[in-house]
Amino acid sequence: MNMPSPSTGTHHGRVPGFLPMSLADGLDQFRVTGTMAVRAMLRELQNAREHVVLYSADDDALHLVTRIEGLEAQDFRLTMAGSEADIEALMEAGPLTLVGMTGAVKIQLTVSALSLRDDGHNSQLIAAIPDHGWRIQRRDAFRVTPPEGDGATVVVRMPQQKEARGRLHDLSAGGLCFYWQASQGALQVGQTLPHSRIERVRAPALPCDLKIIRIGAPDGNGEQLVSCRFEALPEAIARRVQVYVMDVERRVRAVRND
Repeated sequence: MNMPSPSTGTHHGRVPGFLPMSLADGLDQFRVTGTMAVRAMLRELQNAREHVVLYSADDDALHLVTRIEGLEAQDFRLTMAGSEADIEALMEAGPLTLVGMTGAVKIQLTVSALSLRDDGHNSQLIAAIPDHGWRIQRRDAFRVTPPEGDGATVVVRMPQQKEARGRLHDLSAGGLCFYWQASQGALQVGQTLPHSRIERVRAPALPCDLKIIRIGAPDGNGEQLVSCRFEALPEAIARRVQVYVMDVERRVRAVRND
């Protein structure tokens, strides 16, 4: 197994998060070879119960958010999710790219083809386990900062059922960070913020429960950065969060490439 150097980045200065990396991003330095090694990476994703994304190799706008449901001798199984049209398009698209993340590790595989298994009770997508993949480890790589035009804020419920909000600083599949004016009320590390939500301009709110894991020192304006992890996100909301992160990353990448 070729172990990547954790200190190296890409020509953009950051490893992309949910979007696939390319050889131009320095991908091959993270290469892992051997079916057993790839199986171990797939098992890592399965055990973490994290979402993975399947992309068309030719068009990353065509993608499917799903989960790894099981491993067999030569292949692995994915949950049926998304529209029938998207699934059919991916099955016809030829080579696909699978991207998944567990903590600070990003896993990327090339899937030669996708097929459907239906036993009359349960439908699953099937793909062969490839003989190589990529394992990218960067602690700061997988958070995105929404553009100002999104108007993204975090709304939290305070005592006496009052609500207060702060600007969203960054977001990942596992949590978020937002600005907080100390004058709105005292927050504490370890505190749970139930019935919170992420609000954006012209988009449905994303309801979530948050647990505070870090609070920064106030700046000159009395603002603090509050870091939180998501607590027991429902499946449908977790998928929407991941899709939003992917959308932000795609827009940021488009600006970089202009």
